[in-house]
Amino acid sequence: MNTNPGWGFPPLRSLTETEIQSFLSERPYSVIHLDAAWDGYGKLFAEKLVAASKAMPDVGFATMDSDKEEAFARTIGLTNVPMALYFHGEKLIASIIGHKQDLQENIRRVKAGESIDGGAGR
Repeated sequence: MNTNPGWGFPPLRSLTETEIQSFLSERPYSVIHLDAAWDGYGKLFAEKLVAASKAMPDVGFATMDSDKEEAFARTIGLTNVPMALYFHGEKLIASIIGHKQDLQENIRRVKAGESIDGGAGR
């Protein structure tokens, strides 16, 4: 496990594809932030991720470099970054693109079993 991805994000847990299953089994709800070093919007979203991780300690938060983990990015249908993947256990509930999404509200909705509207925009 790398806790300092070294590509401009705060010291959040950085995952590789081989670590995903283990990460998702640690808490009932998790968010994985997919991004790339070249994306300036990702830094804005990472700030929200850090704030949410402090406000919601029962939720797992991690980042993943989509350029380094290209196979996983293709598997989940990544079309743009930043993208947040919302999980309940190992089940992917939603994948939302854009840095303007309300991360904490989306997590609340996942916990409540509500749907999350896609397209938070840039």
